[in-house]
Amino acid sequence: MRKLLRLALAVGFLLAVASASASVTMVFDGAGGNSLGGVSTYPYNFHIDGVGPYPLLCDTFTAEISGGETWQANVTQFQNINAGNVNTLYFGTVNGGGAGAVQYYVAAAYLFLKAVANPSNGEWNWAVWDLFSKSAAEGSSNWASLTSGQQTDIQTDVSNALTATAGQTPSNYAGVVIYTPVDATGCGGPTGPEDGSGCKYQEFFGSTPEPSSLMLFGSGAIGLFMMLRRKSKI
Repeated sequence: MRKLLRLALAVGFLLAVASASASVTMVFDGAGGNSLGGVSTYPYNFHIDGVGPYPLLCDTFTAEISGGETWQANVTQFQNINAGNVNTLYFGTVNGGGAGAVQYYVAAAYLFLKAVANPSNGEWNWAVWDLFSKSAAEGSSNWASLTSGQQTDIQTDVSNALTATAGQTPSNYAGVVIYTPVDATGCGGPTGPEDGSGCKYQEFFGSTPEPSSLMLFGSGAIGLFMMLRRKSKI
């Protein structure tokens, strides 16, 4: 009986370790159907380590991906971001880097949650691009195709996000995670080249597993233990 209990606990532990892996395999299933200015906006649907689809928000305007592409990404739990963090794509370049970059990432998390709450409004995703890649985003033909009202809304969303999060820290967004490509060579931060000239992949914002997912895992582990327990009595 004790051997079965140890086995069940070991299986649960291994599954938990796997789910907390610092590096994951990203497979882009395709965009969710929303767009603004000729660019797909939240959600971008992914399978992560074979599980999904997960709806994610793209924060990288200066690269392009297509359905079926796959790559490795580092996973950063949002509450672990700090002035010494160098794992995220824009950490060393945006808003002076360091603490300034942290402020921008917190504002981006605020905008991400706005997009999750209203996915049909592509201005929230555009606001993230304008936050991290202002010159590239506003210098694009896609930006030029937006109405002046949409452009103003996006710029206002960025300003409001920075104001709303001025006193906040990454711990205020503990449910958010960032998926940064392991191979970010050539991405060059907010003014990096388009895909095909160096920058291959994109960085994404997502959410940690919802409580229902965690409950499902817990139920599965308990069920496994009970099944093994019954078999031990036969």
